[in-house]
Amino acid sequence: KTNRNVFLTGKAGTGKTTYLHNIFKNKAKRGNILYISFSNAAIDSMYDKLQMPRKSINTLRTLHSLCYGFATTFGDVNELYNGVRVNKALNNMRNNYGFIDGEYMRFCEKHKIPFSLDESHIDEGNTALSSWHKILSEYYPIYKSVDRCLSILSKQDNRSYDIISKWQQWKIHTQTVDWVDLEIFAYDNEMNPVKLGFSNCDTLMMDEAQDFSRLEWSIVDNMIKHVNRAYLQGMIVRQYMISK
Repeated sequence: KTNRNVFLTGKAGTGKTTYLHNIFKNKAKRGNILYISFSNAAIDSMYDKLQMPRKSINTLRTLHSLCYGFATTFGDVNELYNGVRVNKALNNMRNNYGFIDGEYMRFCEKHKIPFSLDESHIDEGNTALSSWHKILSEYYPIYKSVDRCLSILSKQDNRSYDIISKWQQWKIHTQTVDWVDLEIFAYDNEMNPVKLGFSNCDTLMMDEAQDFSRLEWSIVDNMIKHVNRAYLQGMIVRQYMISK
């Protein structure tokens, strides 16, 4: 426990999520608590515990859904963000289920780069995109520069660097963003509960904390600064979560 955060750690089945559920259930009726999780599965589990229909509680969200909603609100139709008009890119995502994976496939087919949508089969395109997302997630909060992150990738894997350089240009040409782009947008523009429309929020909960990258944690950490108390649950708590 710190002066603003309560960390709940322990093995699976030790009651961490049940503890959060009890607090959330008491506060949700007043609309002053925001629950954030890494995956839809954890959100569904919370709905099951609450015995409520899916998507019936606006303050029960994945981080990606919050980043998407934030970009929809603050991404002006004429705003160029890393060369992409945010709202146009979001319309593509909204109107096409699986749009991001589909765009990865179209890009790789165009450039004759092996790529697979089968998670059990890793091709050259998958490796490059995965490496790029990991580097952005780890180093963007430190350097706050996509170009600096590209430089790190070039030193690690020159082939992946060539692929990602083409991908960055492809996104501008096709007006595409992926989930890491939306995370960076949320981080750069200091997404917080008030900007998201949760002006009464005084408590934040974060489930599956061990799965959040440094970039995702940095987004959540800024949100924590706007509430009175935060509860963070996970099997482990990473060092960058307690260094501030």
